[in-house]
Amino acid sequence: MDYSCYLKITNNLTQSLTLVDKSAQEGSWSKEPPRTVSGNSTSIQFQLKDSFGFYGSRGSFSYESDFFSLAKLRFSASFGCPASDDNYVNVSVVPNTFCTVSYRAKSSDGSWQTNSVPKRGHPLYVEFTLMYKEVKTSPSISAVYAKGSYGIQNDYGSLVDYKKPIWSSSGVFTDGIFSKCPALFQSGKKNILTVDLYFDDAMYSVPFRLEGYLNSELIFRSASMLGARGSNSVAVDFLPDTQGAVQKYGDVSWVLVVLTNDQKIKVPGATRLELYWIQSAPGPMFTKGVWVKLYRSLFVALVQNSNTENLVRQLVNYCFSPTQEGFRKLYDSRRGAAHYGPRNWGGFFDINKYFGGSTDWANCYDQAGVLQTALGAFGIYNTWAFQNPFGFINKTDLLGRGLCNNPFYLINNSDKLIGINDPKRTLFGNHVYLVIRGNVLDACQGPYRGDDSIQSYISQSIDTVTTLYANQNPPSNFPGTANDVFSAQGITSVESAAMSDTRPTSIHSAALKQVLGTLDTSTAQADALCFSAPKEGLFLTAFAQSGYQLSYRRIVIGRDGVLVLDSLLHAASGLSVSGKVWISSRGDTDAREQLLHEVDSVQWPLTATDMHPVAQLGDYAIALGADMEHVLWAQHNVFVSLVAMGKNNVLPLAQAIHANIEGALLTPSQLKRLAVSILEPAGQSVAVGQSMTIKFKQALPWFEFDYSGNGRLEALSVTPESVEFKGIEAGSVEVTFMVGHPDSLTVTRSSVHIVVTP
Repeated sequence: MDYSCYLKITNNLTQSLTLVDKSAQEGSWSKEPPRTVSGNSTSIQFQLKDSFGFYGSRGSFSYESDFFSLAKLRFSASFGCPASDDNYVNVSVVPNTFCTVSYRAKSSDGSWQTNSVPKRGHPLYVEFTLMYKEVKTSPSISAVYAKGSYGIQNDYGSLVDYKKPIWSSSGVFTDGIFSKCPALFQSGKKNILTVDLYFDDAMYSVPFRLEGYLNSELIFRSASMLGARGSNSVAVDFLPDTQGAVQKYGDVSWVLVVLTNDQKIKVPGATRLELYWIQSAPGPMFTKGVWVKLYRSLFVALVQNSNTENLVRQLVNYCFSPTQEGFRKLYDSRRGAAHYGPRNWGGFFDINKYFGGSTDWANCYDQAGVLQTALGAFGIYNTWAFQNPFGFINKTDLLGRGLCNNPFYLINNSDKLIGINDPKRTLFGNHVYLVIRGNVLDACQGPYRGDDSIQSYISQSIDTVTTLYANQNPPSNFPGTANDVFSAQGITSVESAAMSDTRPTSIHSAALKQVLGTLDTSTAQADALCFSAPKEGLFLTAFAQSGYQLSYRRIVIGRDGVLVLDSLLHAASGLSVSGKVWISSRGDTDAREQLLHEVDSVQWPLTATDMHPVAQLGDYAIALGADMEHVLWAQHNVFVSLVAMGKNNVLPLAQAIHANIEGALLTPSQLKRLAVSILEPAGQSVAVGQSMTIKFKQALPWFEFDYSGNGRLEALSVTPESVEFKGIEAGSVEVTFMVGHPDSLTVTRSSVHIVVTP
């Protein structure tokens, strides 16, 4: 009589099975279980033979399989064909969430039974089958976190906090076609996101990976993982190349891939993401991250993944001639004035106004400012070059004006292109451009894209043939040379006002003193009256009295005061006025210094005959030109500049503002000020790549900060109670906090010394 068990295994899994255990409680193995059963194969038949005499056979075996190095699957079976008891088969597979085992059995010449055993009869035949089963699950994504490399501000001016999700199922994150929470990474960084994925019990111990698709392109993929009940934190890599500047945005759809059978399960919904990659840390002008609107504007004209040289060329082209309507600028051929904050040495640049305000005019300081800011957004460093004198320009493409050799043709109603010795021909008294690796970048005229040395640039740009230099006052009575180029600090911030002049000498101080009779900037009066007014509604009454409406305003804190940049629209004529107000916390002498600095920051070569005293506005007031289209004055601790965009006498507006200032004066002791009290730390060190937090003793609703020193920090999060910084470059850093009082427009400041260690 044969009471043996004849066995066979069909392995429909992709992974091999390896024998880890076998036993024979009765009988012996006549044909051993195979050591391995390859994936998608059937083993040979093996036999547990009964013992001699009136005995049957009883035995068991176990196989394991290593799934993607994540976990082991264990398949076990016990079976018996006893002489004095019922036949039996028991099987198990662990885990059983993605895999199932079945068998069929028969005795002697009986028929096959599925997953059941004939109680009687011998010998016993059993065939085991392992196969994947379809996973029935409903995954969901609750949040997506970014492992951002650098700070970035959303379109509302808030620094994105990477400790919080950049997308969540419980909020609204869409911002038009973009996201309210963008993220910024260093080029080449792949592991950029963490996705919070929720699973039900069906995914327990199931091997999977997560894939993300944007416009049907596979761009995200996780490593292989084992599913867990509930929340799963899944790190995903960005797949496309990001060696240069890259922008990706839109609705990302996610697919769960079950690795055992390549089953694809679509995750319901989509996540709105907006992601950027740049090659190096953004420039120091971005103390609180890069404003995302800058990237949105620039990437319209950029070829993704361009190398640095090509990226620079594209940025020059875009700043000189943007493709988007509304961003294009015209050179200020009437006044040569800056309209977005910078002076000829650099300082503050109002990127918001440039890309979102109503002013359409710009000069070379503005164009150098926007170009240096754009380059800084991509971590491309350069030098601000101020040349004085410059000279008559050769025929060139002037910003928004076309071919021109007479940049201020609107002053004398001449033509853009005139004879080289025409008496009406005008010149650049000075000029600002950028230098990168010894070559010139100029987005005001040319343009120049980094292909020409300074000497080559000067030779191409400046007319040395005309005889008109003999009619000019020094220093413009000779064409400029490379010896007239000075390196200045350039754009220091897009967040806080920098009004201190760093140039070697003043250009127009002698002429200004001649016109005004005096220009005392050395002695401050301790008891001098100071202007004090609430931040909200500043000068709106004066605007209304003069028939103007405010179309744009930016109020910025500086170390020594508050800067107000306005764009005004005259309701009746439709003409625009660009306004700048500096409310100094250092008193009247600082306001007079600003008058001098502003006069210096005009590109056409002023002389005393171009400056006209304006007695209605006090002792320190002038108009540049007799038509009252550009009026500047210092009044107590306030400096004001009004520039008309066209033929528009701004004196009535200036008088209304002057009266407004006179009606809101206080003594220094009456001024409301807020002290900066730093709770911790008074001084501390932080390692590169690590973070630290500076806390305030009281909430500061209106403050800014800047850095100085040879180290580098970056803000990670900013709240009224604290600022978290990350170490970027080793060295010493002094962080200066500037706190503005919204009811008095006064500024106080306090500094903290921090050492950034390697």
